[in-house]
Amino acid sequence: MKLKDVANNALKSALKGGARTALCVFSVFTGVFFICVATAVSDVSRSTVNNELDEIGVRGSAVYSEDGEGISLGEKEILRLKKTAGAKEIMPFFFETGSVRLNKSRRSALIIGADEKLSDVWNVRILFGRGITREDVLSGNKVALIDSELSNSVYKRDNIVGKRILITAGGET
Repeated sequence: MKLKDVANNALKSALKGGARTALCVFSVFTGVFFICVATAVSDVSRSTVNNELDEIGVRGSAVYSEDGEGISLGEKEILRLKKTAGAKEIMPFFFETGSVRLNKSRRSALIIGADEKLSDVWNVRILFGRGITREDVLSGNKVALIDSELSNSVYKRDNIVGKRILITAGGET
């Protein structure tokens, strides 16, 4: 049997099937279409996340532990990292989901723990108040930087310096 005969038989069979063939073609087309849409959405989402991270200045390296408990670096390791080509600053930080309570309003939030180098490492623009200081870190002062979206959603203004905020993350308040 020649290729021409195979193609001819396939065409005859497809024309005989009519609605079944059309349904099959439609199904394949729909599947391919949705795969293309999912890929495009994935690419747009990845791009959006990367742009948001770039906007706040989160660029560089991060070190993660296998058990999720964090990694403790000694002075030797920190000095070695600082000597790495292109390294500008080293700052410990963590991300954790939690909640915040402001003025009797509770909301879920992404809590970022950082030290006084936050403004040096990330693109943080402080609108009111001050940033985290070395004294805050050494004294264990409870200091929080709140984004304007949260302050506006609760108080309808950007400046909430001095307001009390209750932050809960990792089972601790």
